[in-house]
Amino acid sequence: MATSWTTLPHGFMGDLCPDNAESHETSELLCGIGAIARGEAYLAWARYRAVIELYQRLVLGREGTDGFIQDGFTDCAARIAKTLAQPRYKAEKTLNTAIGLRELPDVLECLRDGLISDEHAQLVVQRTDLLGEAARNRGVHPT
Repeated sequence: MATSWTTLPHGFMGDLCPDNAESHETSELLCGIGAIARGEAYLAWARYRAVIELYQRLVLGREGTDGFIQDGFTDCAARIAKTLAQPRYKAEKTLNTAIGLRELPDVLECLRDGLISDEHAQLVVQRTDLLGEAARNRGVHPT
């Protein structure tokens, strides 16, 4: 199913008309850029929600099977990579971020609301993973 992004109402972009950017005042351009960034964050949230659902179906749903041909994580990452036409390592990164955000619902909500960018959400997940790893190395269970 194809979606025509070119017909997206300009209100989603802070009333910025990309085809006529030169006709906007500097402040309008900056407001438009901010609105577009919030929209990108919302789309990242929507993508992570879909990836989380795939994870629940293809990984958690397979727990208890022997994984003889392929484990669920590898299968899920391969499907994402094919859909997005990207290398599997990038799909694995997306999947790992989604798994981390699943455990951090407040961060996921901030992403949805455009309070943080996709890059910030990824950084929070990475640093949270580092904290958990450091605690495990010290024999402490992170709370």
